[in-house]
Amino acid sequence: MKDIYTIKSKLILTCIVILVWVILFTSLAKYYGALNFWALMLIGASTIAFFAILALPGGIAPDGTIKESRIRFAIAGSLMVVYLVYFGSVAYLDYVAKDAQDSATETFAITIMPTLSNLLMVTVSFYFGSTAAIEIANTVSKRNKNQSEEN
Repeated sequence: MKDIYTIKSKLILTCIVILVWVILFTSLAKYYGALNFWALMLIGASTIAFFAILALPGGIAPDGTIKESRIRFAIAGSLMVVYLVYFGSVAYLDYVAKDAQDSATETFAITIMPTLSNLLMVTVSFYFGSTAAIEIANTVSKRNKNQSEEN
């Protein structure tokens, strides 16, 4: 039961750190008017999420290495965080550039949406597909081992 509270408190702390990071770099981007801060916001949010998920309890194998399933989960989780931060920043913040006629022009922040959406779709599909394949392989190998022991 203590492990659940540890995980919950670490996840809340991670969310707070990511929120502070996003607010800081969003404020810098608004103040200086540069998309470089927007990119740093996304990179930082993904890095924080990745290492925070790796650091959650239960991710270390008995031999001291990080479990493969935790690495896949950290990759999928960090991409989800990047997508949520990206989508929220593009949808709710003003990253649309204006040209000389004061009409909106597309920026990198808007044009990357289809690419990031496709990347997220493939990553999440891979995560669930590979997890299912590993579970099926473990079940089949246990069944074969039990049958060979009976004979």
